Amino acid sequence: MSVPRPRRAIVPISASVLTLVGWEAIAHQSGVGWVQAIGTMVGSALLVGLVAPAFAVRRVTISCVACPTDADAGSPVACTVHATTRARARAIWPPGPEVAVGSEAVALTLVPPTRGVLRSVLVEIASAAPFGILWWTRRFELLLPRELSVAPRLATPEAVIPLEGGSASGGSPQRSLGGELHTVLPYQPGDARRSVHWPATAHSGALMVSDREDPKLAPVALAVELPDDEEAAERAAEHAFGTLVAIVDTGREVILSTREDNGPRTGRVSTRITAGRRLARSVPGAP
Repeated sequence: MSVPRPRRAIVPISASVLTLVGWEAIAHQSGVGWVQAIGTMVGSALLVGLVAPAFAVRRVTISCVACPTDADAGSPVACTVHATTRARARAIWPPGPEVAVGSEAVALTLVPPTRGVLRSVLVEIASAAPFGILWWTRRFELLLPRELSVAPRLATPEAVIPLEGGSASGGSPQRSLGGELHTVLPYQPGDARRSVHWPATAHSGALMVSDREDPKLAPVALAVELPDDEEAAERAAEHAFGTLVAIVDTGREVILSTREDNGPRTGRVSTRITAGRRLARSVPGAP
């Protein structure tokens, strides 16, 4: 938590000094008591307007009450915050626009420039209370109620593996003849004769065929190794994300191997969200 600092203080302070000097000259020339009294009041008000916001901004406390679990690098994401008193707030890292906060919940927008896992946000709060003469600011760490996984940008895939197979145009869908046995189904016109499951046929008294899992839909093994350079690692993660999305969009799973803070990790990835979370936590090193 930082100490309060004035924002663009030269103009307000210079204007206040010039106002006091000018009023002092007028009061000295006139010699009228009420002019001097008003000058004293104006000076006191200017002093309060310059100094009081420093104490006001110290009393402001902001808390985050809700935030999403997933986001994309370069895209805005909103977290719900509220403050103890009225002020202005903006996210410094990840950056975001300034918003007015208060006792009512408002959306604080973040625009993460890179992938990663966010557990807190660096926020700057500002106040010019009570007269709006000089703005004072203070920065502090705003804890998030849950981890926010920021997926990398979606770049051109390194390799796209299309979904093979499918039914022929105008014909009946062909049951898979390879892979592990999935189930046994009644025979339909167009099924291959070699798919007939004779034990089930003998047991049921009707012609039955085997329906096996298509080996062409087996998971794809993919290892992602990020370089030590931060910018190069970000570009590699973006291309890896594009490759993962291209594969899972065809209906295939990916056996993804990466390295995280606690060591290598290998697991199945079947959705874009899961792929983004894995790459958000990836660190340089061999998987």
